[in-house]
Amino acid sequence: MAEQIVKKTTFYKIYRCRECGWRGYMSTIVLASESIKAVLVYGILILFTAYFVRLLIGRFIAN
Repeated sequence: MAEQIVKKTTFYKIYRCRECGWRGYMSTIVLASESIKAVLVYGILILFTAYFVRLLIGRFIAN
């Protein structure tokens, strides 16, 4: 039952090694260089947007 909860609520799947029989969890999230670049670009966009919004709010509150 615990394995089913982990499987349905996380990004892990149950894995069994065919050679030794070991059981564990494997992540289903794969980070490629393109996805890392996309995360960096979105992070930078969020920071610039937050800075711009802070400047706008500062100007309206100061007046």
